[in-house]
Amino acid sequence: MTRRRPWAVLLLLLVTAVVTWQVVAGGPLTHADLPLSHWSQRHGQFRGNLLVVAVGDCGNWWIAGPVALVVAAIRSQRSRPVRPLVPTALTLTAVTLIFIVFKHLVDRGAPVAGADGGVYPSGHTATAVVAFGLLRGGWRGLLAGALAGPAVGAAVVALDYHWLTDVLGAWPPAMALLIGGAGRRGGLPEPGQSDRAGDGDEEPGHGDRHEAGTRMVSEDRQAHDGGGEGLADDQRRGGGGDRAAL
Repeated sequence: MTRRRPWAVLLLLLVTAVVTWQVVAGGPLTHADLPLSHWSQRHGQFRGNLLVVAVGDCGNWWIAGPVALVVAAIRSQRSRPVRPLVPTALTLTAVTLIFIVFKHLVDRGAPVAGADGGVYPSGHTATAVVAFGLLRGGWRGLLAGALAGPAVGAAVVALDYHWLTDVLGAWPPAMALLIGGAGRRGGLPEPGQSDRAGDGDEEPGHGDRHEAGTRMVSEDRQAHDGGGEGLADDQRRGGGGDRAAL
């Protein structure tokens, strides 16, 4: 049995509203943005670090999106219905469209002078949260998304592509989308349930085969019991015939 967690989604959306308000108003939460950007510029070797660049690219939709779709397609093929594939595609599309509108409304400038504006919230961070979170269902998916977002966010901040608050403002709404997307398999599993049961990836027909096997065993037992009763009747009749012959 599963249950929804609307309180978690509402809390995440509330955090998003607070961070957005701080960014628009230039509040205390944004005071660390500029010093951290200057630190990143002084340590320009991050841009030549292949590992940092690769982690940052994991938030690129054209990399993370296809990976999530391929995994969902494989799962759909195994479970026959397109249940894993369609919600995955819809969730990835939703996070892209929502964040495009979000960026346009806030219209925040990038840390690097001359770069394109509209960097809040970080699309790389949001894409990483949703795409990696959709690779698995249940709590493992949520954990993967929750960890992938900050990892990609730290990389894009180190590369000076985003302000710190761009990442802080992207993680909560992306997690809210991911939690909402968990309903594609009937919601999040209860604590103590196996991930396999939560994922809903049980091989089709497994329950039918188990039921058929149980029925066959029951029939065999009935046949055995019936055979034993028939043998006892034959013995009784045979015994009666012998006594009659005597």
